[in-house]
Amino acid sequence: MIDSDKKRVVLKQVDEFYKKTLKEINKARYYVDTVTATEIASFFGKLYQDYDLTFNRVIDLTFGSANLTSHILLDNDIDFQTLVLNDKNIDDANKNVELGEKFNLDILDYDLFDQFDPFDLIIFNPQINGTAYSKGKLQTDSGLNKDSFCIHELQLDIEVALRQKFDLSDCEVVINPDDNNEHKIFIYSDKLTQPQMNNRFSKLQIFNYYDVYYQAEGNDIIGQNSKTVQFRRTLEKIMHDNTIVIFLGDDKYYDIFFADFNNYSKYNFSFDKSIYIGKKDTISKKECYEKNEEDFVLIDCDQQPINEIIVDDIDVFKLLDEISNDLINLKNLNGSEIGIEASTSSIIKTSTKSHNQPQFKNFLLGFINKETK
Repeated sequence: MIDSDKKRVVLKQVDEFYKKTLKEINKARYYVDTVTATEIASFFGKLYQDYDLTFNRVIDLTFGSANLTSHILLDNDIDFQTLVLNDKNIDDANKNVELGEKFNLDILDYDLFDQFDPFDLIIFNPQINGTAYSKGKLQTDSGLNKDSFCIHELQLDIEVALRQKFDLSDCEVVINPDDNNEHKIFIYSDKLTQPQMNNRFSKLQIFNYYDVYYQAEGNDIIGQNSKTVQFRRTLEKIMHDNTIVIFLGDDKYYDIFFADFNNYSKYNFSFDKSIYIGKKDTISKKECYEKNEEDFVLIDCDQQPINEIIVDDIDVFKLLDEISNDLINLKNLNGSEIGIEASTSSIIKTSTKSHNQPQFKNFLLGFINKETK
């Protein structure tokens, strides 16, 4: 366990790093401020005290300022043995903080994480609330288009689950046809025409975190790698059955990237951000909290603390796939790249129940590596 003197040094370092970013207010948006980090650490501490949890091995996949992870671990006196602080954009991160071992790995590159044993605690905060930017402010709905993204009976063999969900009696199915564990499903038919295949499968892009490809005899293969599946491959490589994930971000993104983490505690600490402490589980157990003057208290998860966003049906996963190929580099206010590419053609129009909220609220980053840390 880190002693009190070292703790004070580290917390001072992360606080000073954040304060320096305030000189460039648009840059400060990338990082979690100290007040927010302390509040989230307090919420985590409540659960940490209530349950018998041990976190020997910890990783922050996108650590940024290290403010969030430092407060979670140090404010709660967590006796960790190994801490990995990772950020692809390491030059913009707080790489001099005297805590953990630093890496600059791309979280979409599964092979780079071969060097690690599974972690007990994974911290992930992939978003920025970049309201200062004029382009690429995307809003998605947690429901998505249910034809394009399907999670079904994850405890089953992937092909068994697929055939249980869909009629594939006139199709052949091959899982990971390239023999490299890329999480691909290949569906082939010599009985169906290409229009028939399109009608059946064109909207189904991800099934149980496998990318779906299909082909009618004599036609081209249709399908593409998604960033969501690439990330999930990395995640599953570095977790074990009892790994806990701390996710900071929008509810809709938790639903996209952690749809099978059904056992979670959640606290909405702002009008558009939540902290999730979740575990992959076949049994659904959801606890939601709000904060009163003294403590965090359980509430009905069906309560809506923020105005519900109504979003047109969109193909989010196709959008995620196209970010790096089709969109122009978005620059921040002082002209440096911030790690996301966006174009006006990809703006998704939203309407809200409150006319006081902005028409476009957040970036859908997929998995850029200039995170709010």
